[in-house]
Amino acid sequence: MNIRRKILLPQLLNYIKIEFKYYNLNNNLAYNSHIYNNFSFFCVLMVLSFVFGFFKPIFWVIGLSSLVLVVFLYLKTLKLCQGITVQRKIPKLAKERRVIEIIYWITNETAFPMMNLSFTEKFDGVQAGYFNVCPGRIIPPHTKIQYSKKVMLDAGMGVKTFAPINVTLKDEIGIFEFDVNFRASDEIEVYPFIDDIPPLKASVSPDTIEYGFYEIAKRGDSNLFIGTREYRSGDPVKHINWRLTKKTNKVIVNEYEKNTNTFVTLLLDLDLGSQLGFGELSTWEAAKDLALSISMNEIRKNNLIQIVSNNLYIPFGSGKNQMMIMEKHFTFHEMVNSSELNYLRHLNNLPEKGQIYYICPLVMTPKSVEILELLRKLKMDGQSVVIFVLDPYETLVQSIKGDMKIGIREMDRHAREEFKNLEMKFQKIGLPIIHLKVKKEKMLYEQVVKNAQNLIEVK
Repeated sequence: MNIRRKILLPQLLNYIKIEFKYYNLNNNLAYNSHIYNNFSFFCVLMVLSFVFGFFKPIFWVIGLSSLVLVVFLYLKTLKLCQGITVQRKIPKLAKERRVIEIIYWITNETAFPMMNLSFTEKFDGVQAGYFNVCPGRIIPPHTKIQYSKKVMLDAGMGVKTFAPINVTLKDEIGIFEFDVNFRASDEIEVYPFIDDIPPLKASVSPDTIEYGFYEIAKRGDSNLFIGTREYRSGDPVKHINWRLTKKTNKVIVNEYEKNTNTFVTLLLDLDLGSQLGFGELSTWEAAKDLALSISMNEIRKNNLIQIVSNNLYIPFGSGKNQMMIMEKHFTFHEMVNSSELNYLRHLNNLPEKGQIYYICPLVMTPKSVEILELLRKLKMDGQSVVIFVLDPYETLVQSIKGDMKIGIREMDRHAREEFKNLEMKFQKIGLPIIHLKVKKEKMLYEQVVKNAQNLIEVK
């Protein structure tokens, strides 16, 4: 078995190294040196044995025995480093906030038993950034064992990486310490967990015929044919009119009554300079989670939905295919830091009386002010607009210590003062603004019920 590994031998000079950090020699020897260790003890023992051996020959035996023991432990531990193999097996796909099982295959190809094996895995799929692996058993010579470890994916969506496994091996009495680095790394694609939230009221498109909840067996299906149109992403394949498609060289689909209720636009502020928080507890992750939750409800009602953001655009579509496209793009989407607002061109020719949901962090920048002014104009032009503001400050204050906490509180105060002025202006034209907190316990359903009661659709 050809496993790429790198063995780092112990640097023996470091065992007797003295670090001269302070002028006080007593403090330097007591707190800032490496000389107090088992290797130094055996070195002193051997030197004293050889010195006393000139007076009592028995000390020569003690010194030589100690030397043989040290050499044997060194060579034995080196042999274990050359004969140990640690391999991991992980699932390639998973969902956030789910527990995954990691399988480790540990092989001992030497003639010595391996005891007290443990190592730390560096993995950015967990909030701590690492977890410990400890089989807790002796691995006999020429034996391969299996060990499983379960971890919770609580660091958000995206591609998460396992760093190469680094195993530290020590001899039985802790004289030598070897590092064995297995150079293979692994990746896992963590897809979003979509929270279930109450369906929100949406404006009704004038293109709709007999809109409302469906009484038919399958949502979006109807026997009442009303016309044809070009294919849009998310349209069912079974609705394709193959005869017209062949004649026009364009994909044409049949349109039926009750096919679409409204056109929904999700506008997200995912600019790097506007985000606050870390990992899953960030406005970046919270915005995508909320967008997917809203999308799931709209797609269940067979509405057409599009995503507009800084460097992400998903045109109007519906059905499971549209939902899969959104999940995939959000999973692999990367933040950008840009002052450009050219992506707002997708809001120029929206369908009449459509629904816009704007999701942004509670961070006031010139760009966010410009976007809010644009939404105010769209509201005056007949679009239905709802603004979701993500508030991360409470979580940040709890997780940060020291002087940075004062800075976060000042940012919070400043952002709220600026946003309050705009909020009063929007309330005059009936534009609702919903504040949601970014929390470790998501509680997205409870927050929407509490803060957006007037927007929840009554069944």
